[in-house]
Amino acid sequence: MAGLFVLLGVRALSSGDDGDPADTAYRAGYSLGPFLLAVLLLAAAGAAQFLARRRRRLTAERQLPAQRELWQRRRQVWQAAWLCRRCRVAFLPAASVGPDVPASSPVAPEEFPLLVTATADRAFGPGAAAG
Repeated sequence: MAGLFVLLGVRALSSGDDGDPADTAYRAGYSLGPFLLAVLLLAAAGAAQFLARRRRRLTAERQLPAQRELWQRRRQVWQAAWLCRRCRVAFLPAASVGPDVPASSPVAPEEFPLLVTATADRAFGPGAAAG
């Protein structure tokens, strides 16, 4: 919209004086009004963008402790895992993450991140025993 008003302002400036002895204030408003509207629209858009960016940043900062805790859980499971390079499999030994977590079946290294996520959710999820 602001660009449209700027184009209208340029058109008004380039149209020249039509010989109408109109009031000076009217001529100034007619030629500079579209530019003023464009500036107001750009200021409103800038303020809306600033507020939206601030809201996203505050939301991300509120979620940071939970994200950090999730990362710590997954890192603990990742460190407890074993990788057999000769066999090209990864697995979790029994009770490596917690006393009630069974051993996992061997998985391909490409599937290992999914195993880590699922094991961390099972071992530290809401239904898991505190430990």
